Amino acid sequence: MLGMFSNEQKYKILSKTGYTGSSQGDEMEAFMQSKPEARSLVQRLERKARQMQGLPSKGPENKTI
Repeated sequence: MLGMFSNEQKYKILSKTGYTGSSQGDEMEAFMQSKPEARSLVQRLERKARQMQGLPSKGPENKTI
């Protein structure tokens, strides 16, 4: 997951959790690695956005028949 939002959108979300870095993806990823609650917030919002768009909120499961 964590691929639905643009860097600018993630930046706005993460700034609410105390992030003060730039909007570069690698810096935001490092922040989310160090602060699991920030990653969790982004994941929850992405799930909600997917639901609102009618997209599956989880990837396909690998089921063998």
